[in-house]
Amino acid sequence: ALAPKSKENLQHRIFLLPLPEYIARADQQQQQQQLSDNSATPLSLRRPARRQRLAHAIQPTRSFIAVHCSNAGSIHMAKYTVLVEGPDQRTERTDAQVNLLPNIQECIAQNWSGTGDDSKHNLAIMVMECCMARGNTSNGCVILACRVQRVSDGVCRLYLVQCSVETSTNTTDDEQLQQVTGHQCQFGAVMSCQWLSKISTQNAATVPCCGLVATENVVLSSGGWIAYSFWQQQNRVAVCAVHFPGGAAALMQRGEHQALYDFVLPEDVVSAVAGFGQTSMSEGGLLMTDTGCVISVAVRPKEPSILMTTHPIQSTSVSNVNVQNLKSHLLDLFHQAYSRMTDGEPIFTATTSAPIPPSLAEADAASLDATVSAVSNILVEEDMGSSLTEQGAIAEKLKKHECFVNFLKHTGIFLKISSARCILSEHGEVIAATAGLLELRDERSSIGGAHVASFAMHLRSLAKNCTQLVNRLRTIQDVMLSSDRSIDVDETSKFANELSFVLCQVYGSATVYRRTKIEHEMYDIPSHSSPTYIPPWICGENSRKLLCNQLSFIKQLAKINVDTMFQVETIGIALLQAYEAEALKNRNSELFVKSFNDARALTIPMLRQYVNAQFALDTSIKCHYFEGIVSLCNEMGNAGREKLAKLMAGDMRTVVENGSAFPRFVFSWYADRSQVAYVLDLGKYCPQELRRFLNENCRVSDHAWINDVRCGRWDEAQMNLSKVGESTETLMDKKFF
Repeated sequence: ALAPKSKENLQHRIFLLPLPEYIARADQQQQQQQLSDNSATPLSLRRPARRQRLAHAIQPTRSFIAVHCSNAGSIHMAKYTVLVEGPDQRTERTDAQVNLLPNIQECIAQNWSGTGDDSKHNLAIMVMECCMARGNTSNGCVILACRVQRVSDGVCRLYLVQCSVETSTNTTDDEQLQQVTGHQCQFGAVMSCQWLSKISTQNAATVPCCGLVATENVVLSSGGWIAYSFWQQQNRVAVCAVHFPGGAAALMQRGEHQALYDFVLPEDVVSAVAGFGQTSMSEGGLLMTDTGCVISVAVRPKEPSILMTTHPIQSTSVSNVNVQNLKSHLLDLFHQAYSRMTDGEPIFTATTSAPIPPSLAEADAASLDATVSAVSNILVEEDMGSSLTEQGAIAEKLKKHECFVNFLKHTGIFLKISSARCILSEHGEVIAATAGLLELRDERSSIGGAHVASFAMHLRSLAKNCTQLVNRLRTIQDVMLSSDRSIDVDETSKFANELSFVLCQVYGSATVYRRTKIEHEMYDIPSHSSPTYIPPWICGENSRKLLCNQLSFIKQLAKINVDTMFQVETIGIALLQAYEAEALKNRNSELFVKSFNDARALTIPMLRQYVNAQFALDTSIKCHYFEGIVSLCNEMGNAGREKLAKLMAGDMRTVVENGSAFPRFVFSWYADRSQVAYVLDLGKYCPQELRRFLNENCRVSDHAWINDVRCGRWDEAQMNLSKVGESTETLMDKKFF
């Protein structure tokens, strides 16, 4: 009934899909109202299980959906019912019939995201597989696996399409839903579709569909169905599972992207599909492989959420569902490339590189930032296997991480990401820091004392858990700080010394790695002023607390020796750099500013004590620590004050810290110590700043006339000097010098 008169050059495919039994029973009840009282007694069914399920049925029936497809450009779907009325009597009827092609074209055209003419008349559609989504409580639907080709440019994509099997229009009290859906609940309405972006590569026109099954979703509150499609990609089998919402939710989301879960089965387990089936209505799909294995495939979808990421221009809401799809695509594509490299082949060549899925090629920058960050986090936490030592595993992990960065550059994805570059750099530094720690651990294999077991326990399995490095070190430090120092001071000092060596190795390795990669422009991270800049991992609050506590502990217990000098220098500089990297972002945070001041007040005097005054001064200048600059310059005598004068006349002149400009801080520092001569002497290099300070500060206002004379302001000098003469104190009592 569906097929037109066939021609020799036409190809036809017909799919017969039994309807769920509860729909059949509903049809029987409707038919029974139309039958007379003399209707025939129904026969029992042959299958005992089916006879039990339909024991209360009015009459035995067989209802099924037929889908007829031809390459002439038609996709017809009809619903048939066979009513058994007696041993030799039955009635067949057609309940509904529709041409699906226009509806499918319209839905896919709405879903298609790309360039060119995406109107429904520009899409040629071929149905490859078809199945019935059966449920226990819902109306079911038909799922079609389609190959869609855009006629204008030949671009080919693979889609799963969801069609309604209801033969009557749904009624609802929701006015918005009525306006959106209209008559779309009718038989043959296309409820939603999903582009299988991972396998819609350049050879999508030749990828065969090996099977299609659908199960009822019993996990999410939204219900619906999960369709499992199996695709043969050369010697690999890809599984694409799509969650289609049911009822009103499907119609409200018509044309939108649905939840997609896709993955590739291991080649050593399955390289081709020999058959497929369904385990139950809600469990998943079954695959019979060419190797004789039977594989059960099932997904457990999660409730959708929103993942917030930072865009270079503005904040963008990125769908977590979309990021999960892209993450799967990117991870699989990289693993293919990396496996070729481990087999001795070049990782990036024009002939061997797998084509990039359109989903990645067309993804926006915000989605790619979130995707690359997620994949990099998976790689940095990956277990490299038991065959490698910890040092071998961490070396292999660093090699794989750098290959991933080069892979992103080769595919062009690196050019689109921004904040993810900071994450990549962070992960590289973490791996390098862990490698440095493992190397130190082997060199200093014996710590000695009661803390050995605790130290070794918290540094176990570092190669697998690199990102937890700082947390583990803080745990070790907490054990050290909580110990009773009065019992064994030497033991505690020894433990603190070992922990200081560990911190120096960790932060030193990370710093060296960062400098090396910056020189080679490996990560090309955004500038500090960019909204997408993310400070290094050593700049986090936990890291700052770790370094600050260790410096305080050294100050209390350590004696001055070569090791202590090295530890104070390394840990102190790491602490100040951690604050400097966060200073711009937190410049309006009073808590951060106070914490930064406390860190400088702790570090600079220790650098002066354990290293030398010149190094402490240079560090104070770099981190704009005014107190350290002035006190150290004053300590150095005339040479130091000459240095101070150059700073006041140079770049430091406009630097402001805690609401005070550097020259004003210098004047106040000497005025507080009643050293007015130095105020006037240094004021020669910034006379305007000195003039304002003298006029506003009553402690030194009597000396304003001296600065006026130097600057040639005779009238002001006379007026200010007369004010001094009117005072009850004599000029000698003023103690000008």
